[in-house]
Amino acid sequence: MLHTFQVRLCLSLALLLLGSGCSKSPSPESNTQKSGTEPELKFKFQNITESSGVHATYDNGRDAGFYAILESMGGGVGLFDLDKDGFTDLVFPGGGKLIKGDPPSLEGLPLQCYRGLGDMKWSDTSSLTGLGQPQRYTHGVSIADFNNDGFDDILVTGYGGVDLWENNGDGTFFQVAEQAELIDDSWSTSAGWGDLDGDGSLDLYLTHYVDWSFDNNPKCPSPSPSHDEDVCPPRRFEGLDDALFRSTGNGKFQDMSEAWGLAKKGKGLGVVLADIDNDFDLDIYVANDTVDNFLYINDGTGKLEESALLTGCAVDFEGKTNGSMGLEFFDFDGDLLGDLWVTNYEHESAALYRNQGDGNFLHMSQDAGVSAVGDLFVSFGTLTRDFDGDADLDIAIANGHVIYHPNKSTFEQQSTLLENKGDQKFQRAAFDDTSFFSERHVSRGLAGGDLDRDGRTDLVFTVLNGTAQILRNETAIKGERIRLKLIGTADNRNAIGARVVLHASKGDRVHFVIGGGSYLSSSEYDCDFYVVDEGTEFSATVFWPSGMMQKLNNLKPATDYFVVQGEANPMQQATR
Repeated sequence: MLHTFQVRLCLSLALLLLGSGCSKSPSPESNTQKSGTEPELKFKFQNITESSGVHATYDNGRDAGFYAILESMGGGVGLFDLDKDGFTDLVFPGGGKLIKGDPPSLEGLPLQCYRGLGDMKWSDTSSLTGLGQPQRYTHGVSIADFNNDGFDDILVTGYGGVDLWENNGDGTFFQVAEQAELIDDSWSTSAGWGDLDGDGSLDLYLTHYVDWSFDNNPKCPSPSPSHDEDVCPPRRFEGLDDALFRSTGNGKFQDMSEAWGLAKKGKGLGVVLADIDNDFDLDIYVANDTVDNFLYINDGTGKLEESALLTGCAVDFEGKTNGSMGLEFFDFDGDLLGDLWVTNYEHESAALYRNQGDGNFLHMSQDAGVSAVGDLFVSFGTLTRDFDGDADLDIAIANGHVIYHPNKSTFEQQSTLLENKGDQKFQRAAFDDTSFFSERHVSRGLAGGDLDRDGRTDLVFTVLNGTAQILRNETAIKGERIRLKLIGTADNRNAIGARVVLHASKGDRVHFVIGGGSYLSSSEYDCDFYVVDEGTEFSATVFWPSGMMQKLNNLKPATDYFVVQGEANPMQQATR
């Protein structure tokens, strides 16, 4: 019966595709326009890595020659203000080494923490913070204030366990995973925080990948005729069950994976927690590699129903599973509903699932002009922000292959930025030859924030066996920014699960505060809106995770605000 249902659903999806048109979107391969004219260089990101003081590297252990699928994952980055001094700090997993021996083993490399000094400068404080201690082979970073004490904490994923670093409030951290009973001995990749049962405390979702081990490390032929061996594809392995931990509210966690209804045998690489159906509880979307993606709809108590296939966001427009990695949740078409954005493997369409508002999603990649991105690249971390300040959201993507010697592509690849053209379509942005976006890297993690407090979103990319890249956004901004930093009191401190609607003369627009997102990485939680020639005063409505609504009036452009849950007047932080 299930098989019959799946076939019928795939046929329905195919009919929907035919109804919406099957035109192939233009290839994003070239930065030149078809007319032969020089492309407009609208976006400018200056690579300031050398002068920044950031020398964070990720080592995947390739030099041991195991060709292990473990080496493909890479590492992420976390952006947060660890000491509440107003400057953005950075934390990077170090990866690890694969050690030959009898038996072979893994050796973890320490986290790397950089304290923000202002003016796009950072200082390595890994040892001073207590984070510079080798733990395990690491991948991901998820930042949140898990104990609601006002200071963001760090969750680190990796092979054989997770590390939870509690922020002591004095610039140092203490490892509390065992004390918090956060015991997970699987292979974790991405993680996302969110209050799933509405008790005000943050629960934790962990994606698990495949059953690789040194005992299960098959030898796979290289697709390149000039090489004998390469990394095995994920289809050679069995998927692992994800994990879900409920916060008990006293600094401890309880494994609720089975009780709350998690599906079996995913190959999880990305996760996002958001109120996907606008019913004031958090739902979960999971990016899986070569098996159906998961969509968990929350009944309000934390119990979940997996419904991705039923709602149209499990597979692509042909009914095929993809190699999905990175995730975002944003409103691309201005209907105030959150849409799902998924980065995928090469020769697969990058997936943009439009929220239809009735609990269903429609694969819109071809219509939106984004499907061709997947023809060329293996895409991982991703971020949706208004990089040019024109009141719509653009998309940045980190690209890089997973096998060392691909036959019809390259290991190092260009990362991409897709400009929102304002008509529900995207176009690959052009850059000059000196830009990071014109260079080739093996990029993995991607996070963003206003690192220099100039009103623009800057970017941090991580690179496999290379140095993280810090990009300062120097794009000419069309509008002015209103930034809202939400502080939960009855709800979780980070306000994960909230949505904010800005009311403006050219139409309302929405920002979702999500848990997880991108790939192995955490961005700032701030809500940014840009207004372009729309007046001097605005209002907004905050829909807190618990359902509480809070109206904000007299908001001014070029101003940052702290918004404390339940307080009538937001506190103005700074005006530019």
